[in-house]
Amino acid sequence: MAKIKIAELDINTDALIKATADVKKEIDSLKQAQKELTKNGETSSKQFVKNAADLKVLNSAYNSNVKA
Repeated sequence: MAKIKIAELDINTDALIKATADVKKEIDSLKQAQKELTKNGETSSKQFVKNAADLKVLNSAYNSNVKA
């Protein structure tokens, strides 16, 4: 019985790892900014809310990359 190659998958893992590391750095940076805003009592500021929204998006992207 002959074997037939149906599909070949080539994933650029280096690019995925770099992108995931970049996202993680941004997450860490935003978390630090949130700590500073919290320390200064600015948890209701526009920047705090924007950072929180950005963190949700970045965490979602990070989790997707880690699962890939």
